[in-house]
Amino acid sequence: MASAGRKAMRGRLARATRVDACGRVVYGEASQAVSKGLITVAWTMNSTESPAIEQENFNGDPCILEPAKTRFTSFSLVMTFCEVDPEFFSLVTGQRVILDAFGNAVGFAISTDVDLGDRGFALEVWTGAPRDTAACADPNAQGNFGYFLAPFLKGGVLGDYTIENGAITFTITGAVTQDGNAWGVGPYNVTLDASGDLSPLLTPLEANDHKQLIWVSVAPPEPFYGTRPVLDPDSTALTAVAAAEGASPTEAVFTFTGGTGEPVWIDFGDGEWDYVPLASAGATHIYAKNGTYTPRASTNGTWVPVAAPITIPFP
Repeated sequence: MASAGRKAMRGRLARATRVDACGRVVYGEASQAVSKGLITVAWTMNSTESPAIEQENFNGDPCILEPAKTRFTSFSLVMTFCEVDPEFFSLVTGQRVILDAFGNAVGFAISTDVDLGDRGFALEVWTGAPRDTAACADPNAQGNFGYFLAPFLKGGVLGDYTIENGAITFTITGAVTQDGNAWGVGPYNVTLDASGDLSPLLTPLEANDHKQLIWVSVAPPEPFYGTRPVLDPDSTALTAVAAAEGASPTEAVFTFTGGTGEPVWIDFGDGEWDYVPLASAGATHIYAKNGTYTPRASTNGTWVPVAAPITIPFP
């Protein structure tokens, strides 16, 4: 086993993933959010200390001396943002998203109805790192990055803020790591395996791991506004995606082969996507601009493209 010193610098972005009250990933349509609008993510270590035991004999000499013991219990996180993504805030805090007339997220409410004990989230944070010659020797390496993971957090409320003649920042405070995570290796490819292929964590987290820090050669995900699906890696994979002309030359009708009993996430190739609860129902999409597109779809995180790019309008 070889080892080397590692360094991390400058945060890149963070991904929040919805987990249930037992720390299990919640697979579904709106289960992840990725943001680069953070200023800081502060980690505070929490601990308890047992009392020291001291007993003298009747001559006043020390008879029993047991020093106090300090035990780690959790981390508390405070996230400070310079940019507010209402759906990211909602995923972390459980608060309700407010929509405009067109269904776009424009804000969020703060309500006492939310029970933070019934839900949770995981948080991944990527940092930069100096160039690593050994890591970059792998032709599949995308760079060198610090990867911080808190697999099971509960809590998370909007903190104090002040509206003034200046920049307004928002904080999420009160999020505390928990025992009993069920993250395992996670639902995402975040590192490279021994063959240089994209892979989830190589070693599953143990139930009472509150934090993991590793260095990886896989770049962080691209940030986006809103939430996106998380797919169950154990779902039956698609084997093919087909597209045909719909009711108009700019409408495509998609059918899926394999994994038809699973939810499917389809990327239409034009910046739009959809989540279909049952792949057997197929999907449709109207393209706003003419051009050539390569849609792709997945039921388990492995993307399957259409057999051939489609041209809009259909010939």
